[in-house]
Amino acid sequence: MEKINNYGLAAYWNLYKDDADTTKGDIIELPACSTPIDFAYRLNVDMGNQMIGTMINDTLVGVDY
Repeated sequence: MEKINNYGLAAYWNLYKDDADTTKGDIIELPACSTPIDFAYRLNVDMGNQMIGTMINDTLVGVDY
């Protein structure tokens, strides 16, 4: 109920999201269809500005993966 009070009913029923894990084990919620660069900017603006690629499931991929 607190989520409804803080963000509205649409946020409570939003099933269109992705979760990403940090190297420290923190879980970051992102909108559906987010790219690795969205994740980098969510962590730190400087990281997003300097990002050239990322590792997903032990595979190097580009920022538009």
